[in-house]
Amino acid sequence: MNAPADLPGSPDLRRLRVLAPDARRLTEADVRHMLGGVRPHHARGGGLERGRQMVALCGDDVVGVAAFELEEADLFVHVLAAAPPAADVIAALVGALELACLAAGGRRVALTAHADVAPGILAGLGYEAGEARAGWLTRRLT
Repeated sequence: MNAPADLPGSPDLRRLRVLAPDARRLTEADVRHMLGGVRPHHARGGGLERGRQMVALCGDDVVGVAAFELEEADLFVHVLAAAPPAADVIAALVGALELACLAAGGRRVALTAHADVAPGILAGLGYEAGEARAGWLTRRLT
């Protein structure tokens, strides 16, 4: 069986990196292109323009994005989307978001349950229906 990086059209995940917050910002068109022309779920609420962004790259190709805001001790992620295979990209983005939260003195990350991500991926990273806001998945870091 081929590893995901060996399949035609799959990114080489050995080259996956997440940029620092706002090192690069994406537009809705950029995200739609990353998702193969599919209109992202968050497009209806304009979540990409809210707050700060983290972008995941595989080589020079955009493979993931998160848009977030820090409110008191919580980091709220309004947008979380990745190109297939998404699980490794989402894990890298979530890890970077958690680190940013801790670096800013935060204690909890809250992800919108309406993200363009399969719920099982987020559950596997320790996120569950939480106490932050209705419709959000949370993970307490400290």
